[in-house]
Amino acid sequence: MEQMVANRERRNASSGTFFGQARGKARGQGINELIELIGLPATLELVRAKGGTSFVVPLGITRRGQEQREKLVQIMGREQATRLIGRYGGTTLYVPSCRQAFVDTRDGNINRERDELARKGLSERALVAVLALRHGLSDRQIWRILKKSGPVRQDMAACAAARRAPNPSVRC
Repeated sequence: MEQMVANRERRNASSGTFFGQARGKARGQGINELIELIGLPATLELVRAKGGTSFVVPLGITRRGQEQREKLVQIMGREQATRLIGRYGGTTLYVPSCRQAFVDTRDGNINRERDELARKGLSERALVAVLALRHGLSDRQIWRILKKSGPVRQDMAACAAARRAPNPSVRC
């Protein structure tokens, strides 16, 4: 009962401001609060399940609330769901989609894989085809990602130049 009163007071004090959207908060600070509260793995699962949406965090008092609580438990685990409900139960929580962070991570992985494939001797066209299939993207999108990442690393450029020479003296 005390938890309900505390949550109600917190809700009234916030006057409808969503998690991560309060005035004056730096961008990304909201997701950092979530990571501190429930940990990175649970936060990633919550973002995958509910990213970009607002939902009322259930207190678990009514039957419907208990069902919603169990859904949260399935998403992130019992301990993390209990922490989330303890802090935000009965309030509206906005979960950012973090789309750009996921895209940046994917693009970084694609660039690292490109370097590995280039070391194995694949031509640019061949490695783009491989990366497109691996990541479920079009070859045009892979070209854009590789182009956006900047110039090829110097050691990779040296390897490419050495392979084109009749008697390569540089081993990669």
